[in-house]
Amino acid sequence: MMLDSCPSTNAYIGEQFRAHPEQWNTLDWVATADQTAGTGRLGREWVAPRGTSLALSVFFRVDQPGEIPSSEATWLSVLCALALTRTLEELGADERAARLKWPNDVLVNGKKIAGILAQFHSVLRPLHPGASAGAERETSSGVVVGIGTNISMTQEQLPVRTATSLALEGIEASVDQVREAFLKNIREAFQTFKRGNYQPAAWLRDAVKNKLSSLNMDVRAELPNGRHVYGQCVDLDNQGALIIESADGQRHIISAGDIIHLRRSDGAYA
Repeated sequence: MMLDSCPSTNAYIGEQFRAHPEQWNTLDWVATADQTAGTGRLGREWVAPRGTSLALSVFFRVDQPGEIPSSEATWLSVLCALALTRTLEELGADERAARLKWPNDVLVNGKKIAGILAQFHSVLRPLHPGASAGAERETSSGVVVGIGTNISMTQEQLPVRTATSLALEGIEASVDQVREAFLKNIREAFQTFKRGNYQPAAWLRDAVKNKLSSLNMDVRAELPNGRHVYGQCVDLDNQGALIIESADGQRHIISAGDIIHLRRSDGAYA
């Protein structure tokens, strides 16, 4: 569904799902070119002038027969990020330039062009439609993955100098073109994921690692508890967490936080 304007596409789906969980199916989506109150990870504000960006959220049902188990739901944001890099390449971005910055950014030529936010929703509903309030209930759960992509924003309109847009990268594409190309690519990526019984098979981990800008780089991981971990990014685990090896050889599993690039393993700074 394309909306003329919306405070937040993620919030819109979350509200509608909680009100009518039976109406939402995997790969249902909501998008707008005028998101007025968008947020990113950690509640960070995401604002763009009307018509200069695409805010698009995709719904995935979890923990139902034939649907994604919640144990593998962490891969959904990565799946969307891969679909977006494929979209950017189809629109003209160099294959080597479109990269993923763990955990939720998409880069072109080292600058952020898109951010991704995944949110989990769960609601109790009657087991049988029309049942009384005291009737047996079941839990309906879903994940909403929101993607905000800078399309025609100028350097002056971007919030930070480390951000970019399709226009600034010399790629001419409309909001509609980006939306349709992304939806095609996420459907294809999801079908591959589904055929593998929603397991992070080698193709998915390898695809992510191939696009991961942090791999083999010296990084600082800034964790939610305020702690910092220094080391080299060496791998991803089976849940998509980053593995950082510190100077003493200890390996740290980073499942949440911000990653700051320090310098590449060849000694050059990022």
